[in-house]
Amino acid sequence: MNHHSIAPWKPAHSFTPAYIRDIKDAQGELIAQVCDLEKGLQEVLENARLIAAAPELLQLVEDLLTLHIAHHNHPTHAHARKLINQIKGTQ
Repeated sequence: MNHHSIAPWKPAHSFTPAYIRDIKDAQGELIAQVCDLEKGLQEVLENARLIAAAPELLQLVEDLLTLHIAHHNHPTHAHARKLINQIKGTQ
């Protein structure tokens, strides 16, 4: 069971300066802010989108790993499972 904030996460405009972007969960709760005074707004927006995609990316990796394991045996499976467990805090 996942214990992270409810997906989907979405980058949102914050009422702070333009170089800060909020990331909110499905209930509109703030879960993170992305800020970079040196990189510029475009990189802040790209980083916010990447972070917001995290729950869906995690689910996709889990689904693909399950499907792949059912049909193949590969050394990367252990690495993928270890990373998933690390992300979920279930090592």
